[in-house]
Amino acid sequence: MQDSLRAYAVVVGALATAAAAAWAASRLGATAPVPPAAAAMVIATVFWWRAAEGLTAFGAFALLAATIEHWLALDLLLFDEISIVLITALAVMRHRVPNRRLHIGWAELGLASVIVAGATSSVVEDVGAVTLFAGLALLLKAIALFYVVS
Repeated sequence: MQDSLRAYAVVVGALATAAAAAWAASRLGATAPVPPAAAAMVIATVFWWRAAEGLTAFGAFALLAATIEHWLALDLLLFDEISIVLITALAVMRHRVPNRRLHIGWAELGLASVIVAGATSSVVEDVGAVTLFAGLALLLKAIALFYVVS
């Protein structure tokens, strides 16, 4: 019971601290990428300390980002992108990816074929480079998050 309450307190504390960090950065005159980066750094620090609570705080903050933006008059548009890059890097550095997950199997080959088919289709249909790379970035962001949490 105490562990559950402690984990809940860590998540709530991380949410409040991340919102306060973004608000402080915004009030100090920082522009667009700095306030969400400040919040992402708080979430990444919690992930470094306690992985499960950090991922829970990331999910909760990402779900509440629009509400926090409205209440605190912030721009948190890039929060999830910055957070996923930081969390993925920390997962590799701190929590070490086990060797059993580093082999290329059917799932990885399937993902590679989807990426190649999507890129080929976009090139054939003359989709703009910005749209193509944005779509690939969103796909790779989701893949990175799934690998971190698995």
